[in-house]
Amino acid sequence: FVLFNESCVGFFNGACLTILDDPVPAYKHRFNVSWSSGNFQTELVWRQIGKLRDSYDDQTYFTEQIPAYSLFDVSARYETENGWAIIGGVKNALDKSPPIFGNNSSQWEQTGAEWNSGASFGSINTHPTYYDVNGRTIFFKVTKFF
Repeated sequence: FVLFNESCVGFFNGACLTILDDPVPAYKHRFNVSWSSGNFQTELVWRQIGKLRDSYDDQTYFTEQIPAYSLFDVSARYETENGWAIIGGVKNALDKSPPIFGNNSSQWEQTGAEWNSGASFGSINTHPTYYDVNGRTIFFKVTKFF
């Protein structure tokens, strides 16, 4: 029983469509750095997905390769002496757009005379499972501890 085809690693599209709806990056990581002093804490998160290549070699599409994709998130937290915590930050701080896959990803595939959606997100030209489609997001939270 083979659950995963290793020849799909680092690729999107191609023969892997019959097994997987999403690309399979060969590398991805999440790296956190935090600093705290007293009641104050800050954190930087670097998320990266490795590059991908179209596995259909016999046809040239709009997108043949997706470069490595990095996002940076920053946040801070301050706790007061009377039990309040104030938290704020920015996800995708550099407002990085997702890569465009075009029509050679698994979002739409032709089977015979019909077009079938290969994934539930339709034809948005990227893969929101891996790439941020919301852009820069600012968040703020206040909590009271009892």
